[in-house]
Formats: sequence, structure tokens, C-alpha cells
Amino acid sequence: MPEIIGGLLQRGLSDWSQVAFATDDRSASDTLRMGATDHNVRLAVQSGLSPEIAIQCVTINPARHMRLTLGRQHRARTLRGYRASRRRGDALDR
Repeated sequence: MPEIIGGLLQRGLSDWSQVAFATDDRSASDTLRMGATDHNVRLAVQSGLSPEIAIQCVTINPARHMRLTLGRQHRARTLRGYRASRRRGDALDR
């Protein structure tokens, strides 16, 4: 992934809205050891991508590609008494 991101940055890609990072390129044991999307975000940032765009590439970009952003029923929500999967941004520092 670093080579791909580096190449796209060298070519001056400015619109990253069609780029998505996948997590199905590794085994379950590797995912447990390295992490999933958090690993991809850290790797992308280490490769020179801004944290905001790296996060976009693991959240809204794949959701748009899979058409999960259409309609109110597909929007995420946080309600009292329900657990949220949202994490703090300091995970990038690890």
C-alpha cells in the first residue's frame, strides 16, 4: 500500500473520493496482530497521506461505493443505551 499511495501522491492526485482501502488483503490472524482499518489509516499516514483523507478512504468512500449512503435508513446514529463503534482520533498516534 505505501508504494500505491506514494505513487498517487507523486502524480498529484487531488480527489481521493474514489479511493478506498480494503481489509480483505490479509488473514484473520494478521488482522488480529496488525489491526484492520486502523492499520490501513496508520500506514497511509506514514506514506504521506493526510489523516483526514486516510480516514475518508476507510469510511465514506467505501460506503459510497457500496451505495450505503442513500436514504435515511442507512445513516448511522448514536442513541442513549446503545454502544457506538466510533473511536477517538488519537488511535493514529499508535
